[in-house]
Amino acid sequence: SWAENASRKGEILTNGDKKPIIFDTTNAEYFKTMKRMLEPLGWKVLDRNEMWNSNNIPVLVYQDTTADTVNTIHSLLKKGLVKSEFCCALLDSNSGLCDLAVLSKELGTDIEHICSSQIYDELFQKVRQMIRSGNSANSIQSYLDAQ
Repeated sequence: SWAENASRKGEILTNGDKKPIIFDTTNAEYFKTMKRMLEPLGWKVLDRNEMWNSNNIPVLVYQDTTADTVNTIHSLLKKGLVKSEFCCALLDSNSGLCDLAVLSKELGTDIEHICSSQIYDELFQKVRQMIRSGNSANSIQSYLDAQ
């Protein structure tokens, strides 16, 4: 995964502890959800204010709007608070992909991203294919549960 690769690039030594990952968001509820989801997978989710002493820690960025997420990424990279290979945008909308492409070109670097609308589109497409192929509801649900 992106976070695992970024963690290895940053040579984060954990001595068996959880690997740190910064989640830069202003949405407290979303922060709690990500923390609850990632910590059982071996990540220590930090708020952006908890640890800015290293730019070798993976940083996930999610703000309340796609434009704000792209703006935050821009600020972090321009100020040198995080290296592009350690930064990943969490987007709700495909419109953010164009904005990130423009930003990538401006900064001369690739910016990783995860776009929920792309994930949903791919899953809906697969479900439609499974329905047309005659798969049962239980079979489709099992497929979705495994994703």
